[in-house]
Amino acid sequence: MKKYILVLLITSAFLFSACEKKVEDVGEFNVTVEYKSSNPKAITGDITVNAKDSIYLDFSISSPSADMSYVEIQKNGVRIDTFRMSAFTDKRNFSLLKGYRADSIPGDYSYRVLARDARAVFMGDGGKLIKVTVTPNYTYWAQRILVVPDTTAKTNPCYFATTNGQNYSYTSAASVSNLIDFGYYFDTTKVNAGSPATLQPRGHTIYALTNTVAPFTPYDISSWTKNATIFKASTANFTTTNSAGAIRTAAVAALTSGTVTRFSQTDRAAAQISNKLTGQVLVFKTATGKYGMLNVYYTNDNGALNNTANVSFISIEVKIEK
Repeated sequence: MKKYILVLLITSAFLFSACEKKVEDVGEFNVTVEYKSSNPKAITGDITVNAKDSIYLDFSISSPSADMSYVEIQKNGVRIDTFRMSAFTDKRNFSLLKGYRADSIPGDYSYRVLARDARAVFMGDGGKLIKVTVTPNYTYWAQRILVVPDTTAKTNPCYFATTNGQNYSYTSAASVSNLIDFGYYFDTTKVNAGSPATLQPRGHTIYALTNTVAPFTPYDISSWTKNATIFKASTANFTTTNSAGAIRTAAVAALTSGTVTRFSQTDRAAAQISNKLTGQVLVFKTATGKYGMLNVYYTNDNGALNNTANVSFISIEVKIEK
C-alpha cells in the first residue's frame, strides 16, 4: 500500500511540474522610459492643467534585452495609441513626441508608455506613471442661501456676487455694490398664474439691480452700482454641465431667444409653479460678460433658518466661467 502511495505522489509531482508555466517578472526585460521636456507643453511628471489644454508626451522607451513588438500609450489603463515596431529597424529603442488634449471634465488622469512583445505580453513601463490633474475652467459655488430682505436690522443676506461666491445684506453690500450680480426677495404682487390660472403672488424672485421696477422699495439703492445681469430659464442639466464651454453654450442658446432682468416662481411653466423655485435652472450673463448658470435646489416659504423663525429663503448653487 505504501508503495502505491509513493508512486502516486511521484506521478502527481511530475504532472504538476510539467503543467507549471513560468511567469516572467515584470521587470525582467529592464524596460526604461524617459520623459523629456523638449516641448514647452511636454510633461515629465505629475502636472495640473486646465480643461482642454494641450499636453505632449515626449518620450524614449528602451528594452536592452529583448525586441519590442508594440509600444503602447495608455490613459487610465486604457490603450489610446499603439505603435508597431515592425515598421522600424531598431526594435529595442523608440522615441516619439505625441500631443493630446486634456479632458474637459475635472479630475485625475493617468498616462503611461509601455512595451509589449510579439505575444502582446507586457514587457514594462519603466515603473513610471504620470498623473494629469484637470482643474475646472469654471467656478462652482455650492449651497448659497439667500434670505428675504428684512426692514429693521437690514442684515439678511439677499444679494449675491458671482466673483467671490459671497452673499451680502443691504448693510454689507452698500460699500461693494459693484460686486453684486443679482438679488433675491419675495414679491407679493399678485398675478394670474398656474393651471387653472389663479390670482397668486409672484413669490420667490431673482432679479438684477437694473430691473426697471424697484423690487424692494424699503431699500434705497439709488447710489449703488447696478450691474446689468440678464437671465433666462433653461432646461440644461445643471449637474452634468461641467465645463466653461458647456456653460457658455447652454447660456448663449437660451439668451439668444430673449432675456429678462427678473424671474419669479410664477414665470415658470404652470405645472412647475407649485414647486416654487425649487429645481429651476437659470442661465445668465453678467455685466462683465461672464456666462453662468444657477440652480435653485431648495425653496422655503416660511420656515426656520439659523434659529430665526418664519423666514422665506432659497438655497442656490452657481457655476460661472472663469
